[in-house]
Parts: sequence; C-alpha cells; structure tokens
Amino acid sequence: GALDVDAKPERRLSDRALARILHDIKSTRTPRQHWVGDLTTGEWLNLQNCDRIQKEEAKISKALRDNKYELPTVALFDPKEANASGFTPIVSDHGSYTAIGKSGTADDEEEEEEEDGSGSEEDDSEEDKPPPPKKPKPSGSSSDSSGGGTTTL
Repeated sequence: GALDVDAKPERRLSDRALARILHDIKSTRTPRQHWVGDLTTGEWLNLQNCDRIQKEEAKISKALRDNKYELPTVALFDPKEANASGFTPIVSDHGSYTAIGKSGTADDEEEEEEEDGSGSEEDDSEEDKPPPPKKPKPSGSSSDSSGGGTTTL
C-alpha cells in the first residue's frame, strides 16, 4: 500500500510524505484510532522502524523547529495534458506530480464525505440557506364541490 516503505517508489508515498506521517504519529497529539489503527503492527510498525524514513523525519523535525520547513508544492493541472495518450491525472508529461481541482459535482462531494466521514463546515452550507417556502395546508372548508371532504394537491 501507500505506506509500505519497501514498495517501489511509484507504488507508495514519497519518502518525504512518509517522514511527515512518521513525524505526526510520533507527536504527543494522539490521533483518532480510526485514522491510524494499531501503530505496533504492520505497515505502521515498518514505517516507524525504517532508517531511511527516520533520517528524513529528523530533517523535517529540525526544519519545523527552526521554522524553515517548506511546504511541498505540486504543479497545477493542465487540461491540455488530459488529451495525451496514456494520460494519468496524477503525473504530468515530464513525470512531476500534479494537483487536480474538484470537479464540482455533488456526487464527488458526497463520496468524499462518506470516505472520511468528517464533512466540513463549508460543506454544511445547507444550514445557512433559508428553509423552502411552506406549502399551504389543505383546509376543511374547501371550495371543492366534489363533496368527498378531501383536497388533492
């Protein structure tokens, strides 16, 4: 998987990303259990025991302490690249990683909320919308002369 430190580089997260994850799980802030699972087994344990990732994490920790940590950057998505044969939206023609903006469809947003279960305050914009207008309730004194005593809408 993406956290497997022994996987080929193209099949896992970068060493820098893995080191940042290691830094986060080593922090004093306790992560939610469903985010990381059991840190004492499997890929989590391998991540913590990998010398290569530990060295990179030490560099990141020092940069963070010294306020010199540079956030990773990613090339913007170029829609023209999508027409190339063998196109993958994750890697550009020259092999650098790209970032794709949201498609903006409601289905995408719902899937994201289902996957992480968190949602966000921005996604909760329905609370800010005024309620829909109320439909008039049928009254007993209808001008309907059918005599059935019911009103159909």
